[in-house]
Amino acid sequence: MAFCTYDWFGDATASYYACRKACEPLHIQWNPVAECVEVVNYCAGDRANLLAVATLYSLNGTIVSTQARALDAREDSTNQLFGIDFPEDDVCFLRLELFEGEQLISHNDYFIPKQEDNLQALNALPQVKLDVSFAWDPDSGLFNAKVSNPSDTPALMLHLTARDADGDRILPAAWSDNYIHLMPGEERTLTLSFPDKKTFAYQLRIDGFNTAPLMVREKKHQEVVE
Repeated sequence: MAFCTYDWFGDATASYYACRKACEPLHIQWNPVAECVEVVNYCAGDRANLLAVATLYSLNGTIVSTQARALDAREDSTNQLFGIDFPEDDVCFLRLELFEGEQLISHNDYFIPKQEDNLQALNALPQVKLDVSFAWDPDSGLFNAKVSNPSDTPALMLHLTARDADGDRILPAAWSDNYIHLMPGEERTLTLSFPDKKTFAYQLRIDGFNTAPLMVREKKHQEVVE
């Protein structure tokens, strides 16, 4: 199966971020065939004192259950950890996280439908209004986009794009992550850089499955356009 990881204009698609995540040297995943959470150590060396955490959310964003398991992961191995008891929701959300000490080294999000391939219940999710800031960090030479979900509803498939002063897209652009999901109360900071060191982003646009398009000017402008 072939995936188009970049579009004609040089923008990374959702497939790019999915493939990059799947190819992590040390990776946490849900195996629907074995019906269990797994940690796959492909080429990360022998690792000890890891912690795998699985958090299950209902369709409305409330936490249904949390499970955790400490483990060691030898290189070129797969550790099957535990199963998940899914609720009777038409769709629920599974968040998997793998920690090494305090550092999050792998995470994965899944939509789990009660009926296979039926995600229509997602269409009933309320619209979410995000809190967003966008600023240049002179120390790192990167732009930081801080996105938070203050609502009680999951915000899905958030796609961030850099824009110039006229609102036109700046491409290519390298994001630390994109097409992300934010659970209720969650906040993430994504970084942005450009191959052309002279390129400067003036605005950030965020689109999402259940969010209205939002345009935020770079921090010095302190202006939000909805």
